Amino acid sequence: GKARRSYFKHHNTTQKVIVQEANDPKPLRVSAEGKNYTLSYTDMMRSTKFALVPRGDNKFSYRFTEALSAGAILVYHGDNYMLPFRPELISWEKCAILLPEKDAGDVGMEHMQLLLSKPDIMCSMRKYCYFDIYKKYIETDVGIIDGLVKGLDLVAQGNTAKFQGFKCNHTVDLGCNNLRR
Repeated sequence: GKARRSYFKHHNTTQKVIVQEANDPKPLRVSAEGKNYTLSYTDMMRSTKFALVPRGDNKFSYRFTEALSAGAILVYHGDNYMLPFRPELISWEKCAILLPEKDAGDVGMEHMQLLLSKPDIMCSMRKYCYFDIYKKYIETDVGIIDGLVKGLDLVAQGNTAKFQGFKCNHTVDLGCNNLRR
């Protein structure tokens, strides 16, 4: 989609920015012995700090779960999509860069560059993604059910949290770009 395509111009393997589609050749890495080898998808995800997880044909993509399982900071563009689990349970802003689809590309890269200059915050976000979200609520069926029940229990107790995401689309500017600072 449009969000995904807007990142292609940022592909730069010397700066370790890899933007890849399924049919692209796999990236290479140089071993300690100086030999090139093909980087497997698993190896690439293990070394990922940020993962672009644009919505799929629907409002969700399995890449979202894959990125969480790798402990990567999600870069998510998905207008009119409610993120998994109740916002009373999970604060996605502690784990992800959430931007409207119209801000894919340059604005997303600006957010990533800013976080790269703050390694303590970036480390905290990655830990939250992996341990506080993926391991607790997504890795297993029991975790998923537990997350759903806990979220509903928080609401039943009177807790409320604001919608996390953007209620807009790339064709209309509704002033929903509240993550730009």
